[in-house]
Amino acid sequence: MKLFMKYISLLLFFILLGFLYLDFLKNDYFKVKDVKVEGGIILLDGEIHNALLTLKGKNIWSLDTKNLENQLKKDVRIKNIKIERVLPSKLKISIEEEKPYIKVKKGEKILVANENGEIFSFSKELAYSNLIIVDGSQEAILKENLKVLKAIEDKELLSFISEIYSKNKEVRLMLNDGIYIKTDETVDKSRYETAKKVYKKLKNEGKEFSYIDIRFEDYIVK
Repeated sequence: MKLFMKYISLLLFFILLGFLYLDFLKNDYFKVKDVKVEGGIILLDGEIHNALLTLKGKNIWSLDTKNLENQLKKDVRIKNIKIERVLPSKLKISIEEEKPYIKVKKGEKILVANENGEIFSFSKELAYSNLIIVDGSQEAILKENLKVLKAIEDKELLSFISEIYSKNKEVRLMLNDGIYIKTDETVDKSRYETAKKVYKKLKNEGKEFSYIDIRFEDYIVK
């Protein structure tokens, strides 16, 4: 009987201790007083920052940081996010933004997208004048054009390209001077490097031509 009462007493003690511990965790001492956000200042433009500041005043232990991270990652502008508790009352939030990769043309609209073709929903699209415009009128066309773009590793050639679009079952690389290169998904990086050399040679010689077709073994210039 004494042993039983001893167990009961210990059980009650630990239950009481648990309640006291939970009560301690709910104390104002653990209310979030500071939210430090690093990164996410270009595309997010303060929008996410303002939302995160609403976490102030909440109990630091009641926040499901993993769930909050997963919810924020649904925003296509956010590549990665990490939320850390800094006891007793501070949150440290690190945001890595997606990088604008292309401008996507959809009808009359020109939007900015990442390297996967996912469009950002923000208001500064036209500020990125150095990005190549890619035809995104259809999902399949956008994917094809992106594949072509990623096959081009020559940085100088990339600087010549203003727009990539599909026409008559071919992909066209429109250059800054209006001349275009006909290509498709089968063309490898070495052919793009050669196409650049052909283009520069013809320009230096003052030759008039409208396009270079690099889809076949022998280049076609017209």
